[in-house]
Amino acid sequence: MDAIEAIHGRRSIRSYRLEPLLRELIEEVIWDAVQAPTPPISGAAPWAFCAIEGAARIASLGARAKKYARDHQPERRHAAWPDDSHFKVFWDAPTLVLICRQTDNVESALDCCRPGLFR
Repeated sequence: MDAIEAIHGRRSIRSYRLEPLLRELIEEVIWDAVQAPTPPISGAAPWAFCAIEGAARIASLGARAKKYARDHQPERRHAAWPDDSHFKVFWDAPTLVLICRQTDNVESALDCCRPGLFR
């Protein structure tokens, strides 16, 4: 499979294996991710990666995120998912990798997201 096929074939996963991932695999995926080029304005280190392990811990973070989203709905843009009792933010994933941006660089937020969200 080439890179374009992989990009167009991307799918969201909602069912994960229960066993934890090998640390080497997590590090390899993060290493691959940081190879993506960034605009010069973002600087040499526009992001940091945080790996969180443990399905129960991650589910707890997801519940907190869902509550925050429910309590902080923007005016006139009410999303339904925070009120959906069946919706899980991280869907029982055993590992979560967060891409964190530099707070002192407004451009770095775009370096840490999927661009389709800004269409």
